[in-house]
Amino acid sequence: MAKLRLRCSNLSGHLFNLNIIEYSACSCGFVNEDEFHYFFVCPLYNRPRVTLQNAVSHLAPLSLRTLLFGSDALDLTQNKEIICETLKFIKKSKRFE
Repeated sequence: MAKLRLRCSNLSGHLFNLNIIEYSACSCGFVNEDEFHYFFVCPLYNRPRVTLQNAVSHLAPLSLRTLLFGSDALDLTQNKEIICETLKFIKKSKRFE
């Protein structure tokens, strides 16, 4: 999660911006695999995304900031729940294995 927050993960968009790979394209065919694409758009992760959205949407409006950092409007317990669900999504997606 720290690498996603710092934009230095193994997502193609991050690796491209760090001049490690030549193209930023996602394996789904989208031109840029960044953290927003990964969490909200990529069809490769639809199933774990639905689970994440169902688990988090009752706590706060879904945004990249909320998923990666929590929300100032929530208490510690609620923020922990969001971060735990985000980590579950990352694990279930198997994108970083």
